[in-house]
Amino acid sequence: MPKNEKMIATSTEQESLREQDIKLARKQDMLNDAINTPEDLYAITGCTTEEFRWIYDHFMRFIRDHEDDMPLFKIDSTKRASDAGNRCHLVPIHALLLGLIRKKGNPTQMFLQWLFGVDQTTVCRYLQLTDKILEEILPTAQNISTLIQSKKQQYDQKKMIPDNTLLLDGTHVPRQTPEDPQQRTEAYSGKKKRHTFNTLAIANKDGIILHTTNSYQGSRHDFSIFK
Repeated sequence: MPKNEKMIATSTEQESLREQDIKLARKQDMLNDAINTPEDLYAITGCTTEEFRWIYDHFMRFIRDHEDDMPLFKIDSTKRASDAGNRCHLVPIHALLLGLIRKKGNPTQMFLQWLFGVDQTTVCRYLQLTDKILEEILPTAQNISTLIQSKKQQYDQKKMIPDNTLLLDGTHVPRQTPEDPQQRTEAYSGKKKRHTFNTLAIANKDGIILHTTNSYQGSRHDFSIFK
């Protein structure tokens, strides 16, 4: 290739990279504005600013603890570059935003491709990874229940509950009258005036069920089952 043509080609490539840098910068500014505007953040993720920051802190902690298994994430990166090696990598806070937007409104991957400036394959890879992380870190009923049950002492269990508030409620399910006299006595609920099985549900103040017990004889009091 003649020298002047080579210079023209190099100049064209540089111009193309500059255009890509500008587009990526605009995308990042738009996403950052959404994160930093409480009304917009809540509209697209269903999270308040405090909730988003809590999730992000735990999200980053999980990534750092499993860094070898997280090749998509550049932990110390806060800005995307337009070169081929970095163009397809979302910074962690935008990857989290991607996952939360998908959970909130279930938009198409084509829309997410446009919104975040990556191809659909990359969108899919990030969604799979962020879903896996969110399942581990979010305080879902299953995660809270598992955590509480891992504590052996009631004092330690109560520390895992926000405001130390637990709601207990027993559900009595009618049963046939046992033939054995002793079982009839044990199965009889004085509260319900019939023979029942009593199953206790434990919830937090937001109504999230943390645990359900096995079924006990109807004569068992709710708090005795809890103990």
